This record gives sequence, structure tokens and C-alpha cells, in this order.
Amino acid sequence: MAKKSSARRRLEAKKQQPEYSPERLTKDLDCVRRVHVKLGRGRSAIYDYWGAVYKLRRKWRRLRKRGVKVKQIAKRAVSGGVPASSGDDLLRLIIDATMSTTAQSPTASTKLSKLKSKYFSLLNYVYSQKVKTANVDQFIKDHGGLNFEPSSLPKPKRRKRGSGT
Repeated sequence: MAKKSSARRRLEAKKQQPEYSPERLTKDLDCVRRVHVKLGRGRSAIYDYWGAVYKLRRKWRRLRKRGVKVKQIAKRAVSGGVPASSGDDLLRLIIDATMSTTAQSPTASTKLSKLKSKYFSLLNYVYSQKVKTANVDQFIKDHGGLNFEPSSLPKPKRRKRGSGT
């Protein structure tokens, strides 16, 4: 049995990788953006947006496990690239790219920035807990819902450093 050439192996590997292009990424972000734009005024309407954001982030995680480099694709597709963050960069990207306001006042901009930060903290915590997409609403409700506060979450215990003497 003859060995496969390296060019042939690369071609086969490329065929096995799922196609995910900058255009597809933009289309996925547009779907989440539409959910945000069509939010109702009800108290629980925001859960639809949170679910859409979380679903897209989980999709990107599955694609990454199959070899797709989502961050590189996002750098090409989104103006400004992937924002650096203290949590999950791609989650921050989804929120920043899909939440916007039509008002141009500094107050509206500040309020939007605070909402983005709050939503990011909430969804970053949910993502770190590896919650299934179908259980996101209930998980959020169990952890304070709209009143979620990251400061109220149990902090991970750190080892104390010795005095060295």
C-alpha cells in the first residue's frame, strides 16, 4: 500500500473541515442583531436575546473543536476585530456587534455601555459554567435573572501564599 502524498492529505483535511466564512459569520451576527432589534417591551423579552447570543457562542465553540479558527475569521469580518476582554473575547464580540442604539446622546451611549457590560458578565458566567443552550433561561433565572450581579457569585478560593520564612 502506497503512502499518501502530503498535498493529498492536506486536500483531504481541507475537505473534512466545515466551511465557515466571514460572510457566514456576518450572517450569524445579523441573526442575533435582529433578535435584539425585535425585542419586545416585556420584562422577560431580554431572555430571547441572551439565548441567541449564547447559542451563537456555543456554535463557535463547536466549530473551533472541529478545526475552524473563528477568531481569525472574525478579525477579517468585523470592523475593529475581536475586542480584548477579561472574559471570553468572542462573547464580547457578539454583544458589541449586535447591541446598538439609535440615540446619539452621551447618556444613551453610557447606558448602552453599562448594559453591554452587565450582559457580558452574565453570559460569561453562564458560559464558564458550560450550561446547555436549552437551559440558559432557567439557569439565569436561578441566579438572579434581570438582577444578576457578578459580585454576588461565589468567588473561587485561592491558595494562600506562604510568608517564605
